[in-house]
Amino acid sequence: SYPNSLATVDPLLDGLETPTLVFWGGEDKILPVDNGQRLVKRLPNSRLHVFAGAGHFSYQDAHDAFAPMVIDWISNGCRP
Repeated sequence: SYPNSLATVDPLLDGLETPTLVFWGGEDKILPVDNGQRLVKRLPNSRLHVFAGAGHFSYQDAHDAFAPMVIDWISNGCRP
């Protein structure tokens, strides 16, 4: 149902004001990192963090760096 839900969500992205931390695996073979780059361009208050060498499940592949990234994001007031 991903294509169907994407059609519903996509038109709303440009108006989303919530600070958003987008994370991606630099070696994601399912959704290449350029998808994350395009997403961040659409989200006005966002930042992209790419885990080099990580795949689609970057939070698992780079688990040692994932928690510090989230803690830093929160500690700095969720600022892009």
